[in-house]
Amino acid sequence: MGFEYKDKSTHLIEFCENLKILPYAIEYLYKWGYKIEDFHGHLIREKIPFINSKNAELSIEIHHNANKSEKFRGTEVIYHPNSKKGKKAAQIMLDAIKGEGFEIRGIFPGYYRYDKSKGFFAFTAKIWKPSIIVECTYLTNAIDRNVISYFDYPHDMGLAIAKGAKNYVEA
Repeated sequence: MGFEYKDKSTHLIEFCENLKILPYAIEYLYKWGYKIEDFHGHLIREKIPFINSKNAELSIEIHHNANKSEKFRGTEVIYHPNSKKGKKAAQIMLDAIKGEGFEIRGIFPGYYRYDKSKGFFAFTAKIWKPSIIVECTYLTNAIDRNVISYFDYPHDMGLAIAKGAKNYVEA
């Protein structure tokens, strides 16, 4: 569910923002008849074998992004660069999020390495099934922080993520 990035100007904690969205995504997917394996709160090294032991069609991590520059904003979806299904899932997810009215940045390949400028993408690299990371907003962007403050934001982003997952499975 994400590293605990604390924005110095707003005191937003990424993990808490992620957890606000998750119940809504799960609620909609359950309502639509999908089985969900929730593994939030576990370390990445624990998540990977757990996910690989399941028969999942798609694995999704929910995060919020940060950058030293305030110019970055909007949702981006990360996929493993060698996964055609992951890239397809990322694009379908981004389209669903855009369809709910959110600002988008795009889809990007993520690599298995730690690099402060690119982040840590073990999730997309070590999972055998299609996997994506949804970076919902940039906590370091004033406009995105304003979006997060809206009462309906967790519900609307959760719905968008659920629609993206559903659209991918049904594609």
